[in-house]
Amino acid sequence: MSTQLDYFKEYKTRIEKTIGVEQARDHIRKALFLVSAGTNDFVVNYYTVPLRRRMYTVSQYQEFLVQNVHEFIKSLWELGARKIGVVGLPPMGCLPVVITLKSNSISQRGCIESLSSVARDYNELLQTRLFGLELMLQDCVTKIVYVDAYSPMAAMAHGTGNFNYIRHNDPGQKQ
Repeated sequence: MSTQLDYFKEYKTRIEKTIGVEQARDHIRKALFLVSAGTNDFVVNYYTVPLRRRMYTVSQYQEFLVQNVHEFIKSLWELGARKIGVVGLPPMGCLPVVITLKSNSISQRGCIESLSSVARDYNELLQTRLFGLELMLQDCVTKIVYVDAYSPMAAMAHGTGNFNYIRHNDPGQKQ
């Protein structure tokens, strides 16, 4: 994530040189930033490589990742971003690579509920934190939204038709 911020800072500098500081600031303020983080962190860094599992419990790792996203968004905000969408985790237990790696047999290749449950818990924590962050950064312009990747992907994996994509950050609000 720090590399992505470095790239953005470089982009910001280049655009300021091209169109001027004030126009660049306005351009960035109007832009939509989409943040997607966590899937590979769990699938590869936590469940495939044992080092992270020795360092963190699942809930500790969820907290660690959400804190990293929180800091990343704050950094984007400090650089001028005001419209930020944060994509939640998909049902990790339904990802083909996960099913292949974790299935006990070739004949039983369904979703692995325990991993999808981790994604749901992470997404709830993420939504709560995003709501709090938006309140903290509230400047009448900033909008941080949670983008639900879980529901549409779970609907596809399970053959249902529930396709809700974006949720407001109030975790108590019914969808």
